[in-house]
Amino acid sequence: MPKKGYRMTEEHKQKIRESNRLAHLGFYTDKTKNKCLNCDNLVGKRAKTKLCVNCCKIGNKRNLGKKRKPFSLEWRRKIGEKAKGNKYNLGRKATEKTRKKMSDAKKNKRPKNFGISFGVKGKPLTIETRIKISKSHSKENSYNWKGGIEVENRRIRKGVKFKIWRESIFFRDNWTCQKCKQRGKKLHPHHIKNFSKYVELRFSLDNGITFCEKCHINFHKQFGMINNTTEQINKFLYDN
Repeated sequence: MPKKGYRMTEEHKQKIRESNRLAHLGFYTDKTKNKCLNCDNLVGKRAKTKLCVNCCKIGNKRNLGKKRKPFSLEWRRKIGEKAKGNKYNLGRKATEKTRKKMSDAKKNKRPKNFGISFGVKGKPLTIETRIKISKSHSKENSYNWKGGIEVENRRIRKGVKFKIWRESIFFRDNWTCQKCKQRGKKLHPHHIKNFSKYVELRFSLDNGITFCEKCHINFHKQFGMINNTTEQINKFLYDN
């Protein structure tokens, strides 16, 4: 750095301006010796050819980031008139030779989601293989096995008796969530005492309450899925 009170000459100032300009444009320093083919000026490191800004204007980034002025109405009209009737390949049909080339190129091309399931899709399996697959996913071997009660629960929940109980709960609560007091949402009939544990209370109107989907999920997140009681309902409804 120059000392305090030192005044730089105009020549020195010009050199600093030039070096700052070149650095801003991403140019090399003098040590690279990458010079223009037409003159002794330095060439930018991102230039496609060895020609400087002063000679061919390549790499000129002085207007980089500046907003371009909008075209005038007259200039827009000229561009529109020039583009009239220029439809490129609109309505053009490819020849049989071109279509065959495109078809052959796509035949041996694997899709992005290519996997085992895609490879065996449509391929017939033998009887022995089908029996093995069935046994590997049945009963205790299934990740979703619940001891054989799922079929019975599904049959009850899809039955007419359960649907009538569900509609009666919604009618009694005026199709309104008892937690958020809003209508028009997706409603769930919640059993105050568990459906699986208290068999005799499955279709009792006193054992049901209307929740929206969000409030129903929040209730089970807070109190779990088993051993639900009336005290939990009161706490969920009246405690903030």
